[in-house]
Amino acid sequence: MWKPDDLAFDPSGAIWFSDGVHGTIDRINPDGTVTILVKGLRRPEGLVVLPDNTVVFAEQITNRILSF
Repeated sequence: MWKPDDLAFDPSGAIWFSDGVHGTIDRINPDGTVTILVKGLRRPEGLVVLPDNTVVFAEQITNRILSF
């Protein structure tokens, strides 16, 4: 984790964030552990966690909106 950005919380209290330097979407779990959920992104930005736990974010370099 180098430069976390775009923080969002999910219903369990986990903190989700994008790391544009490493191109990842990460989650800080309620127990304090960090999970890398997506790798290989090209500048993820604008992270949001929807009520059904769908994660939506933009990929800045490619001008795409992605979800998982």
